[in-house]
Amino acid sequence: MKWRALMGTGVVALTLCNSTAHAIKRADMPGFCQGKVLATYAVPASRIKMGEVAKTTDGSYSIEGTVRASRKRVERFRCEFDARGAFSALRELPRRSRG
Repeated sequence: MKWRALMGTGVVALTLCNSTAHAIKRADMPGFCQGKVLATYAVPASRIKMGEVAKTTDGSYSIEGTVRASRKRVERFRCEFDARGAFSALRELPRRSRG
């Protein structure tokens, strides 16, 4: 019985991994990105600052922002979407040097 449950879970996970990413409307991209950041950094939404959606030269979209991961640590990130609007990546950006 337990074996069947594990097999079922494996099949679902496989199906989810192979599914085609769906397009996100440009107006919904900041909220979608914020959800990814919330899940990744496990912080309250008040610690996340989102930038504007930018269209790149190749037709894809990106949003940059910051997240206060701890009292002294602020991380920069970028969410990337392809030209159709499908989410492709959440990338941590290098910290800016002071001075």
